[in-house]
Amino acid sequence: MKTRVLFIVIVMAIFGFTNCSDDEASNSIENNFGDLQAEIDGVLRVFPVVSGAAYNEFNNQISIYTYNGDIEISLLILFPPVTGTYDLSNNESHASVTFGDPFDIFDQNGDGPAITFPAVDGYVTITELDEERVVGVFEFTGELEGTGQHSVKEGEFNILRQ
Repeated sequence: MKTRVLFIVIVMAIFGFTNCSDDEASNSIENNFGDLQAEIDGVLRVFPVVSGAAYNEFNNQISIYTYNGDIEISLLILFPPVTGTYDLSNNESHASVTFGDPFDIFDQNGDGPAITFPAVDGYVTITELDEERVVGVFEFTGELEGTGQHSVKEGEFNILRQ
Protein backbone atom coordinates (compact mmCIF):
# COMPACT_ATOMS: atom_id res chain seq x y z
CA MET A 1 0.00 0.00 0.00
CA LYS A 2 2.79 2.46 0.92
CA THR A 3 4.56 1.60 -2.30
CA ARG A 4 1.43 2.31 -4.36
CA VAL A 5 0.86 5.68 -2.59
CA LEU A 6 4.54 6.62 -3.05
CA PHE A 7 4.33 5.67 -6.74
CA ILE A 8 1.21 7.83 -7.23
CA VAL A 9 2.85 10.79 -5.46
CA ILE A 10 5.99 10.46 -7.62
CA VAL A 11 3.94 10.26 -10.83
CA MET A 12 1.90 13.31 -9.83
CA ALA A 13 5.05 15.26 -8.98
CA ILE A 14 6.67 14.41 -12.31
CA PHE A 15 3.46 15.33 -14.16
CA GLY A 16 3.21 18.60 -12.24
CA PHE A 17 6.82 19.59 -12.92
CA THR A 18 6.48 18.64 -16.58
CA ASN A 19 3.37 20.80 -16.94
CA CYS A 20 5.02 23.77 -15.19
CA SER A 21 7.99 23.48 -17.49
CA ASP A 22 5.78 23.39 -20.59
CA ASP A 23 3.73 26.38 -19.37
CA GLU A 24 6.86 28.46 -18.89
CA ALA A 25 8.18 27.48 -22.30
CA SER A 26 4.90 28.33 -24.06
CA ASN A 27 4.65 31.67 -22.22
CA SER A 28 8.15 32.65 -23.24
CA ILE A 29 7.42 31.70 -26.85
CA GLU A 30 4.21 33.78 -26.87
CA ASN A 31 6.11 36.80 -25.61
CA ASN A 32 9.04 36.54 -28.01
CA PHE A 33 7.34 37.36 -31.31
CA GLY A 34 8.25 41.03 -31.08
CA ASP A 35 6.55 44.25 -30.21
CA LEU A 36 4.02 46.70 -31.58
CA GLN A 37 2.96 50.03 -30.17
CA ALA A 38 0.73 52.84 -31.33
CA GLU A 39 -1.01 55.92 -30.02
CA ILE A 40 -4.75 55.23 -30.21
CA ASP A 41 -6.98 58.27 -29.74
CA GLY A 42 -4.09 60.02 -27.98
CA VAL A 43 -3.18 57.16 -25.59
CA LEU A 44 0.05 55.22 -26.11
CA ARG A 45 -0.68 51.47 -26.17
CA VAL A 46 1.90 48.69 -26.16
CA PHE A 47 0.56 45.40 -27.48
CA PRO A 48 1.77 41.84 -27.02
CA VAL A 49 2.21 40.20 -30.40
CA VAL A 50 0.20 36.97 -30.41
CA SER A 51 1.98 35.33 -33.36
CA GLY A 52 4.73 35.94 -35.84
CA ALA A 53 4.13 37.96 -38.99
CA ALA A 54 2.60 35.41 -41.34
CA TYR A 55 3.16 35.37 -45.09
CA ASN A 56 0.37 34.02 -47.28
CA GLU A 57 1.87 33.04 -50.62
CA PHE A 58 -1.54 32.61 -52.28
CA ASN A 59 -2.58 36.22 -51.57
CA ASN A 60 0.99 37.58 -51.46
CA GLN A 61 0.35 39.27 -48.10
CA ILE A 62 1.92 39.62 -44.69
CA SER A 63 -0.38 39.88 -41.68
CA ILE A 64 0.38 41.21 -38.21
CA TYR A 65 -2.12 40.69 -35.39
CA THR A 66 -2.02 41.93 -31.80
CA TYR A 67 -4.50 41.79 -28.92
CA ASN A 68 -4.31 43.16 -25.37
CA GLY A 69 -7.62 42.22 -23.75
CA ASP A 70 -9.60 45.46 -23.93
CA ILE A 71 -8.35 47.01 -27.15
CA GLU A 72 -7.31 45.03 -30.16
CA ILE A 73 -5.32 46.40 -33.04
CA SER A 74 -4.85 44.35 -36.14
CA LEU A 75 -2.72 45.30 -39.07
CA LEU A 76 -3.08 43.34 -42.27
CA ILE A 77 -0.56 44.34 -44.90
CA LEU A 78 -1.16 43.38 -48.50
CA PHE A 79 2.01 43.90 -50.49
CA PRO A 80 4.76 42.11 -52.35
CA PRO A 81 7.37 41.05 -49.80
CA VAL A 82 9.61 44.08 -50.32
CA THR A 83 10.31 47.21 -48.31
CA GLY A 84 8.35 50.34 -49.16
CA THR A 85 5.40 52.54 -48.23
CA TYR A 86 1.87 51.30 -48.84
CA ASP A 87 -1.36 53.33 -48.91
CA LEU A 88 -4.03 52.01 -46.52
CA SER A 89 -6.90 53.81 -48.31
CA ASN A 90 -6.97 51.50 -51.33
CA ASN A 91 -6.76 47.78 -52.04
CA GLU A 92 -2.98 47.78 -51.85
CA SER A 93 -3.02 47.16 -48.09
CA HIS A 94 -5.40 47.19 -45.15
CA ALA A 95 -5.47 48.02 -41.41
CA SER A 96 -8.15 48.17 -38.76
CA VAL A 97 -8.59 48.86 -35.06
CA THR A 98 -11.15 46.91 -33.04
CA PHE A 99 -12.56 47.84 -29.65
CA GLY A 100 -13.99 45.04 -27.53
CA ASP A 101 -13.31 41.33 -27.21
CA PRO A 102 -13.18 39.86 -30.72
CA PHE A 103 -13.37 36.33 -29.28
CA ASP A 104 -16.65 36.94 -27.41
CA ILE A 105 -18.84 36.40 -30.47
CA PHE A 106 -22.11 36.00 -28.55
CA ASP A 107 -21.31 38.72 -25.96
CA GLN A 108 -21.19 36.21 -23.12
CA ASN A 109 -19.34 38.65 -20.86
CA GLY A 110 -22.06 41.32 -21.33
CA ASP A 111 -19.82 44.22 -22.36
CA GLY A 112 -21.22 44.65 -25.86
CA PRO A 113 -20.01 43.45 -29.23
CA ALA A 114 -16.58 44.10 -30.66
CA ILE A 115 -16.60 46.96 -33.17
CA THR A 116 -14.04 47.17 -35.96
CA PHE A 117 -13.01 50.45 -37.56
CA PRO A 118 -11.31 49.84 -40.94
CA ALA A 119 -8.68 52.28 -42.16
CA VAL A 120 -9.99 55.01 -44.46
CA ASP A 121 -6.62 56.70 -44.86
CA GLY A 122 -3.05 56.26 -43.74
CA TYR A 123 0.04 54.27 -44.59
CA VAL A 124 2.33 51.47 -43.53
CA THR A 125 6.04 51.69 -44.26
CA ILE A 126 8.08 48.49 -44.21
CA THR A 127 11.68 49.50 -43.39
CA GLU A 128 13.17 46.02 -42.91
CA LEU A 129 11.97 42.72 -44.27
CA ASP A 130 13.91 39.47 -44.36
CA GLU A 131 13.30 35.80 -43.60
CA GLU A 132 13.49 36.44 -39.85
CA ARG A 133 11.52 39.65 -39.17
CA VAL A 134 9.47 42.56 -40.46
CA VAL A 135 10.02 46.09 -39.14
CA GLY A 136 8.00 49.18 -39.93
CA VAL A 137 5.85 52.14 -38.97
CA PHE A 138 2.19 52.96 -39.61
CA GLU A 139 -0.54 55.54 -39.10
CA PHE A 140 -4.21 55.53 -40.05
CA THR A 141 -7.71 56.71 -39.28
CA GLY A 142 -10.26 53.97 -38.66
CA GLU A 143 -13.86 54.80 -39.43
CA LEU A 144 -17.14 52.94 -39.29
CA GLU A 145 -20.03 54.80 -40.86
CA GLY A 146 -22.46 56.02 -38.25
CA THR A 147 -20.20 55.28 -35.27
CA GLY A 148 -17.29 57.69 -35.67
CA GLN A 149 -13.54 57.65 -36.16
CA HIS A 150 -10.47 56.57 -34.20
CA SER A 151 -6.93 57.75 -34.84
CA VAL A 152 -3.96 55.39 -34.78
CA LYS A 153 -0.71 57.37 -34.83
CA GLU A 154 3.02 56.82 -34.43
CA GLY A 155 2.64 53.06 -34.78
CA GLU A 156 5.75 50.94 -34.97
CA PHE A 157 6.46 47.23 -35.00
CA ASN A 158 9.39 44.83 -34.99
CA ILE A 159 8.03 41.30 -35.32
CA LEU A 160 9.47 37.89 -36.10
CA ARG A 161 8.25 36.14 -39.24
CA GLN A 162 6.42 32.81 -39.10
